[in-house]
Amino acid sequence: MDRVTIRDVQAKDLSAIKKMIDKTWEWSDVAESKKALEATMGLYINEVLYESSFGRVALLNR
Repeated sequence: MDRVTIRDVQAKDLSAIKKMIDKTWEWSDVAESKKALEATMGLYINEVLYESSFGRVALLNR
């Protein structure tokens, strides 16, 4: 049976989180450059995850 683990966000999660955000909002389609995209992602992640009390991830354990 699959199990789900809930834990705090770690630095190693950021790449996958950024991909999920970009897939959802398609920021890479409108960003002027990769540097601008990274800056936008950084600001968004900082605001949404790090300054909240619910910055958690769910891992599917197979």
